[in-house]
Amino acid sequence: MLIHDHFDYWARVAPDREFAVDASRRVSFGDAAAEVSRLASALQSARVAPGDRIAIVARNRVEYPIASFAASRLGAVVVPVNVRLAPDELHFVLEDSRARYVFVDAPFAEALQSIRGKLSRLEGAVGFCEVGGEALPDGTTPYEDFLETAAHAPPARRAAAGDDAVQFYTSGTTGQPKGVVHSHLSLAVAASYWRTVFPLAANERQLLVSPAFHSGGFLNFLHTSLCGASVYLLAKFDPGEVLRLIAEERLVRASLVPATLDACLAEVKETRPDRFESLRYLSYGASPISTSSMRRALEVFPCEIHQQFGQTEAPILTHLMPDDHLRGLEEPSLLLSTGRPVVGCEIRIVGSEGQSLPAGERGEICAHTPLVMKGYFGRPDATAETLRDGWLRTGDIGFLDDHGYLSIVDRLKDMIVTGAENVFAREVEERLLAHPVVREAAVIGVPSERFGEEVKAVIVLEGERSVSAEDLMAFCGERLAGYKRPRTVDFVDELPRNANGKVLKRVLREPYWEGHSRRVS
Repeated sequence: MLIHDHFDYWARVAPDREFAVDASRRVSFGDAAAEVSRLASALQSARVAPGDRIAIVARNRVEYPIASFAASRLGAVVVPVNVRLAPDELHFVLEDSRARYVFVDAPFAEALQSIRGKLSRLEGAVGFCEVGGEALPDGTTPYEDFLETAAHAPPARRAAAGDDAVQFYTSGTTGQPKGVVHSHLSLAVAASYWRTVFPLAANERQLLVSPAFHSGGFLNFLHTSLCGASVYLLAKFDPGEVLRLIAEERLVRASLVPATLDACLAEVKETRPDRFESLRYLSYGASPISTSSMRRALEVFPCEIHQQFGQTEAPILTHLMPDDHLRGLEEPSLLLSTGRPVVGCEIRIVGSEGQSLPAGERGEICAHTPLVMKGYFGRPDATAETLRDGWLRTGDIGFLDDHGYLSIVDRLKDMIVTGAENVFAREVEERLLAHPVVREAAVIGVPSERFGEEVKAVIVLEGERSVSAEDLMAFCGERLAGYKRPRTVDFVDELPRNANGKVLKRVLREPYWEGHSRRVS
């Protein structure tokens, strides 16, 4: 099974069905398949071969799945690239991935042009530009012009299910990003799982607002093509636009992160159950949802609510189902879990010596699943460290309860060691978030001459409300051991996040560790 197989199937049997929509285009399966064939042929004319890497530096748009399926037709490997990268970071990803061709949105073409001379393998750039939009720099071929170079018949199927299909890059929150290689099979299995829990009928449409360069976003349009349904690709998150699209385009499914969900809920001034009646599935990930947000979401969107936990290396590991969310209104601790393992996935918790730990004990989360990556591109040592005896070492610390629900406590690299005691930042953050005026909290370790590290909290407050650092520290001391209590508190307007919504603790730590040769955390 290849990632474009279902797309090809629906293009043959239902060519008039709508496949994808964005702000400027609506295309059917049949028209999209014709464009995929032309693009694959043009890439073949440019001597792109099986195994070559084809990068995409673009926001969500109809051409994103088309370019991805065209590369797949050739047996080439798609490299989705974060559009928020600075030029030096973009250079690293394109060079590390050994990309031969890159598709780039016009707004990012200048950044690409500034590093073209330093890219040793890149042979060509193809630009997506809008009528009346930004001009492309010299040396970047307009997409329509590149399609005209197609000179061969559509390429024959060349890939096998176990071949490389997509090379995502990790967020790089703790160091240089790594290329995560997935096979056609692992992504097809992930999309199949989504079809099981989010069944879509012909012409039903879901919203893709999370970036397609993220594994969850990429899976969104694979899921659509698997169901023979349609996807609305939104280039940039805007809460008002998300709400308008759900109502006017009659979207059936939307996937957000809690921060963007809260932004949408804040936009709704009048609750009308019929306004969003088309929405059947609302899913979220990246972090837990609060009980108050859960109640408000059910008022605004009377639909099923799902949470999924995964990572770039294995996009879906656990699932908190709709019934779990309803129970969580009475049992708030359930909403702090990520649910139970999905079909075909086994989760175990291991200690520092690699031993399996019983329910309730904290250790590293390990997973055995067909959705796991093949490895890190060009990094056999890192691959061997992460994939051991068929198990994925996630780098997350957590525990399983007696009913098999997984809770994440922290990242191994986010654990703070203060005075020989381990502090899990997540535990302190959850306590801080229980304070009525705290909207967001990030806990980090900063240097301490006495303890090696000490706990610092970085806080975003609710609206115009206020609280003193001393009061927050005292509030934590009511429930947490003394060594876990923040020693200092900073107040900020917003927390730095990557494009996937994850807090960049590396950015928060950096000023405090400047000049230190060893980062204890």
